[in-house]
Amino acid sequence: MNAIHIQVLSGPTTGRSGVFVDAPITFGRAPTQSVVIDTPLASREHGELVVEGDRWCVVNRSSNGTTGNGKKIGDGPHALMSGDVVGVGKEKLFSVVIDEPTIETADGVQAPVEAAADDGEGVKKKKMLLWIVLSVWFLGVFGGLAALKQCEGEGDKGPNTPSVRWWSRGEIATEIGRLQSGSEVLIEAYEKSLKLAESAYEQRDYDTRALYTAHTHFKEALMYAKRDYFEDGLVQQKFVDCEKALIEAVVTRYELAYSQSQAGQRDEALRTLGDLQDIYPAYGGDSEFYDNVSAHQRVIRAGGR
Repeated sequence: MNAIHIQVLSGPTTGRSGVFVDAPITFGRAPTQSVVIDTPLASREHGELVVEGDRWCVVNRSSNGTTGNGKKIGDGPHALMSGDVVGVGKEKLFSVVIDEPTIETADGVQAPVEAAADDGEGVKKKKMLLWIVLSVWFLGVFGGLAALKQCEGEGDKGPNTPSVRWWSRGEIATEIGRLQSGSEVLIEAYEKSLKLAESAYEQRDYDTRALYTAHTHFKEALMYAKRDYFEDGLVQQKFVDCEKALIEAVVTRYELAYSQSQAGQRDEALRTLGDLQDIYPAYGGDSEFYDNVSAHQRVIRAGGR
C-alpha cells in the first residue's frame, strides 16, 4: 500500500509529522493512539485511518464528529486525497499527503508501479526505508523518557548556566498518586467531593483540565472517608483510569518540554511547560513537581536547559 504522510496541525505537537504504511492508524488525545493530538475538541480515541480497496480513508469514532476539509463526514469510511485536512468542528487536526505507488527501476529511476516491472526486492527496500523514517519520527516524539533518567549533570552547560533537575516518569507518577490522610470521617464532605469528581470525570474527553479536577476531588473523597481505595468497584475503576490518564497527559508534555529545551527550542519548551501547568495547576500549592516545572521555566528564560 502507498504510504501516507501525516502532519499534526493542533495541540502541543503541532508541526510533528510521520510516515505510515500500515492501517489502521488511530488518532486522538489518548497516549495509546498512533497519532496523539491533545486538543480539547478531540476525543481520546477520535478516529482512525483505514484502507478501503486501494485508497486511504478516515473513519469517525467520536461523538464530537470529524470533518474532512471543513465538512462533516459520516460514520463510514471517507476517502482521502493528498492535501486533505482532517478536523473536528472548525479545528484542524492534521493534514495528509499520500504517496503515488512507485518502485525503483533497474536504472535507478522512480517509476509508477503500473509502468515498471515489480521485481519484489525494490518494493521491500522502499518499505524498509519508510519504516526507518517512521522509527526516527517515533523516537523523536517519545524518546525523551530514556534521556530524562540520565539528564542530571549532563550537557554542555557552562559554569554560569542555570540548571535544575528533570524528574523521571516514576517520580511524577508518585507525586500525582500521593494521597492525604484525613483526621476524621466526614460523610457529607465525602459525598460532595465524590459528586464533583464524577461530574468532572464525565468532561475528560472534552477538556483535558477536567482530569486534574476529577482526580483532585477523587483524592479528597478518599481523604474524607479515611481510605486509600473506593469500596464501589465502578468508582474505583474511574479513579484508577483518571489517574492513569492524568499521568500520561503530564508526562507526555514534560518529556516534550525536555526534548525542546535540549534542542534549544526555548519558546516551544516554555509554551509546553505553560500548557502542562494549565492541566496540572496544583491548586493546593504544595506540589514539588509543580515547583520543578516553574523552576525549569525560570532556567529556560535565563538561557539554560
